Amino acid sequence: MRAVPDSVAAYNSALPSVRELVAPGTTVLLTTVDSDGLHTRPVLTQPDPAGRVDHVGVLTTRTAHKIEQVHGDARITLAGPTPAPHTGWFSCTASALVEEVPEAMGGPQVVRIDLTLTSGRVWTVFSSAPRDHEVHEIPVS
Repeated sequence: MRAVPDSVAAYNSALPSVRELVAPGTTVLLTTVDSDGLHTRPVLTQPDPAGRVDHVGVLTTRTAHKIEQVHGDARITLAGPTPAPHTGWFSCTASALVEEVPEAMGGPQVVRIDLTLTSGRVWTVFSSAPRDHEVHEIPVS
């Protein structure tokens, strides 16, 4: 039995935006790809220095495996649980670019992966029953 609010339309209209799901300070799962396959790890999102709403960043060491993976294939995904009242999961696609950061932020040993968000999707899960969920495309900005 679905545990939906009184107004499904109101519930759906309150779906979070991609920006809300990956807001700076949020821990998400970052997935990259290389010849060995997919690689997923938790990361903490950082604000975009230019204030662009369709960008978020990740700070990491220059020697991290994800840097080599991003240089090989710039397509990544960010994923995680959706915030209340939505019970489910989200996934966002992005294009990655490695950027230098100032020494005050840890450079040159630390670099920033700039992520240009390109799409988002939310799965709202109503129960543990098979196919008891809805999928929504959500706007990036």
